[in-house]
This record gives sequence, structure tokens and C-alpha cells, in this order.
Amino acid sequence: DHKRSYFMCDMIDGNKVDFAEVCKDILVNPSRGQKVAPNKPRSQKEASEKSISRRHYEVRKEGVAKWEGSRIPCSCAGCYDRLQEPSVEKRYGQPRDACYLWPIMEMKDEEGQPTGRGYNDWRLGSFEARSDCKIDQYHALKADTLWGIGESYRHEVVEGNFGAYCIADDPKYPYYVVEWVGELWQAQKDEELVIGPEKFVVHKGDWMCKGVWLEKLVGGRNWHTMTEKRRECVVRLGTVVNAKINMRARSEQYPFQKSMKKASIAKADAHGAWRMSDEDHAFLMEESRNREEFNEYDEELALAVRQQEGDAKKWQQATNLVISRPRRFSCP
Repeated sequence: DHKRSYFMCDMIDGNKVDFAEVCKDILVNPSRGQKVAPNKPRSQKEASEKSISRRHYEVRKEGVAKWEGSRIPCSCAGCYDRLQEPSVEKRYGQPRDACYLWPIMEMKDEEGQPTGRGYNDWRLGSFEARSDCKIDQYHALKADTLWGIGESYRHEVVEGNFGAYCIADDPKYPYYVVEWVGELWQAQKDEELVIGPEKFVVHKGDWMCKGVWLEKLVGGRNWHTMTEKRRECVVRLGTVVNAKINMRARSEQYPFQKSMKKASIAKADAHGAWRMSDEDHAFLMEESRNREEFNEYDEELALAVRQQEGDAKKWQQATNLVISRPRRFSCP
């Protein structure tokens, strides 16, 4: 089985940041309340005054790793006043009898007597740290996530197309753009590949593909050109952000802006030039930041866990083989 599941939290300056804050930022965004457009226009029927035009979410953080929820949210005057109380006990204590829906939400026993509870009561939930949660397993989980990303992208990489992958510790490039070259392969062992002056570390099971690096053209917005002598690289597909970027080649329809520097124009004349859309660039920037924040892991710890699991699997297979093999008896 070897399944791993964890409560995830962000780390900023060594401090845990509850994801409830992230959820709150998402759900209170005004765009979340917009009504979804119908498939067909209702030209013959006007919208009712009581139809849903906006959707509102109430998200409240109560301490670290705790949450309050209700299956029947309400914003009536009674519920609103209740949520303004200073303490958690008063805000979410049972029963929720101040709600105007209380007459139909009140729960009663078999004899019809009030139970002091309601179907609209708040429920308190919390997260607790697992006793068997280890830091090496945590890093192995992240490694598994990136391996799964590489497994999915191997179906999208096509020779001649352009792609982008995340890199670290390069202030000039949050991501690299490459032109895919050759066929994909899966690493059969941990090794270090050397291509020219560059070294690339690969791990057993990773999906890989060669590529040719592109570099930015100075003075051009999202314009790229081929590197000198078409410098090759090896890309682990687990680091890929987009395997098929639509890069528009320089042409009369897509010319340079007038402010393009002469040196960049000369380089483009020699090696070609392609422009990425602003939308693709924005997506790659955001996804690169997300990968750097949430998917970086300690390779040594992750590889140690993989090795342990591989050894355990081999031991299990050997044990099953011994158990299933019939015993042989020799006659005296």
C-alpha cells in the first residue's frame, strides 16, 4: 500500500501558516460570487427578483488547525449578530436558536420535545498531527508528486514543440524554455549525465527528455531566441510546467516592437526569434512560484525512503516465494 497522507501547511520564515488563510483569500474574492452563465439564453423569461445573482461564503478561522462549519449557512440578522460575539463559545455554541429558520431547524425527540440542538448548528472540526508522520516521508510525498507530474507530461512532449520547466537558484530565470529534441526515456538508475559543460542528475524511474535551451531577447517582451550553438540540456519531466507552449515565430504578422535593441535584432537574425503570449508567461511565473514554495524537497531523504520501500518490497517478494515453494523431503 505505502500510501502517504498529510495535513499540509505553508512555511514562511520557519513559521507554520494555516491554509485557512489561503482558503479565506480565495473564497472572499469578489469573482467567486459571480453567477454562472446559463447554457441557453432565457429570452422569453425575465429573471425573477428572488433568483440567485450572487453567492457568498463565510469562512472563519478559529485558532491553529481548527475550523467551524455549518451545513446550512445563513446571513439573517440573528446569525449575523451571533457571529459578532467576542468568544468562540458564544459565536458557535448550541443551539443556533437566533436564526430565523430555527422553527423548522430545531431537532426534537420521538415525543416531540426539543433536544436543544438544531440541523443548522455549527460543527467544530480540527486537525491533529499524526504520530507516525516523519519528515523523510514528507519529502518522499513531494517527490512522488513530482514523479506523477512527469508521468502525466510524458504524453504531451513532442519533438519540435516548445516547453518550459522550473529551475531553482537563478534570479534571472524563474523558468527555462526549451525546444524538445529526440525521444523520451525513463532512467533505469541514479546517474549523472554530462552534456558539454553542464551536468544533470537523474534518478531511477524519472522520465527524461533532451532539449535545446532558448534565451530571452533583451528589450523584447517575452521574445526568445536559440542559444549559441544550440546548447542542449536534459529535462526531468517532473519539473515541467508546460510541455506545449504556443510560441509565435517572428514574421511580418508578428514583428518586433520598434524599441527592440539592435544587438537583439542581430541575434534574432542569426538564431531565429519566437514570442510567448502574455497569458502563458503569467501562468509560468505563477506556477514556478507555486512549485518553488510547495514542491521543493530534500532529494537525499526522498531517495532514502524509496530505497527502504524498494528493499521492503524485495523482502516481501522473497518471503512470499519461500512460503509458496513446496518443501522437499528426502527418503532415508
